[in-house]
Formats: sequence, C-alpha cells, structure tokens
Amino acid sequence: MFLNVRQKHLTEDKFSCKISKCKVKLLYTVYDGVRMENDIYFVQLFDIYKGLLTENQRELFNMRYSLDLSFAEISVETGATRQSAFDGIKKIKDKLLEYESVLNLKEKYDAVGEFAERLSPEDKTALNEILGR
Repeated sequence: MFLNVRQKHLTEDKFSCKISKCKVKLLYTVYDGVRMENDIYFVQLFDIYKGLLTENQRELFNMRYSLDLSFAEISVETGATRQSAFDGIKKIKDKLLEYESVLNLKEKYDAVGEFAERLSPEDKTALNEILGR
C-alpha cells in the first residue's frame, strides 16, 4: 500500500501527520520545514521500498522515524554507537534514493494521484476497483 500523508494538526510550533494506517507524529518546529519535508519524503520512500531493505534496516528506520528516537536512544536500544546509528540511517536514505532514481515509483504514484484528483467520482470508483483498493 502506498503512503497517504495528510496534514492533521498545525499549531504554532508543532506539526503532526497521519501516515497510512499507523499514526506517526513528527514534531519539529515550523521554521525547520526543510528537515520536516525531507523526513516525510523519506518516510514515503520507505513505505514504497521497505520490502527491498533488510530486516535490520527496516527496524533501524522505524526506530528513527516511527518511534522518533534520537541517535543516542537508538544506540542504547541496539547496543551500537551513536555514530553507527547515524551512519546506518544515512545508508538507508542513500539506498532509498537509489531505488527511487532507478524505479521512479514515487514519482509515478504522485502523477497518478494528481490525475485521479481530476476524475469524476464514478471514475475514481472504477480506478480504485482496478487498483484493487
């Protein structure tokens, strides 16, 4: 299933969003919008390509982005160093970007989503049936 990100709540300095069936809270200051947008982008890529990652990579990514653990907290959980947790996340992000550059699934999904927004309700229903949703 592809990722569906919707803005749920925006207060003076916090942002949270609902992702797919699990609720993931991203708490960053609004002025740090670039980091927040990058994090959401990588969560979207992870939702698409997680099957191509190893179990350890999926677990590490989930600790960082689903559980919102710091690198220090991840290092305590995994028994590794803080630097190795940081390096592991960086390698996962690089791998996700590599998959997207080759397969372009997110780009295609976004294009289909934009097209689907312009469809009539009957056509949307037919499209959902074709896609098996």
